[in-house]
Amino acid sequence: NKPKNLDSFLFPGFHHLAAIQREGLKLWDASRNILYTSNPFLFFATADGPGLAYLNDFVGHHGKNGCRLYCGLKGRHKEGGPHYYLRTRILSR
Repeated sequence: NKPKNLDSFLFPGFHHLAAIQREGLKLWDASRNILYTSNPFLFFATADGPGLAYLNDFVGHHGKNGCRLYCGLKGRHKEGGPHYYLRTRILSR
């Protein structure tokens, strides 16, 4: 289920990560009997195709401009149909 407001869904996690980055995360190593501070960071985030389009506010793979690479290729659809399909070759009429 998609959250209604993506920012309100992601904000608590990023807020906690920012606090841990600022203060450090204290960890206990029982095998060596020491306490050390870790500084975690978010390297990158990824998702599947529809999820990535949702995260980036793109139209998605069934939209008129469904290409995520800004290629300018417009999709085609049947008359009255809701889904667009990527046209990869020019059809002769």
